[in-house]
Amino acid sequence: MINFYEFMIDYQGFYVYMVVAVMGYFLIQIILLIVSITSIEQKQFGEFSKYIRKIVNLQFLILVKVLSGPILGLAINVLYCA
Repeated sequence: MINFYEFMIDYQGFYVYMVVAVMGYFLIQIILLIVSITSIEQKQFGEFSKYIRKIVNLQFLILVKVLSGPILGLAINVLYCA
């Protein structure tokens, strides 16, 4: 398991870069989700809408399938920290 405290001691700006990267990813994901929802509500089924929906579905799959394990492990590590 990665100990982020060791990285934060060595690199003071690492935490800031990590937070900015995560917030940027979530902002892009929310924007794509809103564009996908509006295209579905307006019944636009063009190529652009199809690719946006595929990107949003892929992001949700990555979030649920790939990142759920490390996020759960990190949450347990934080809760049971000695």
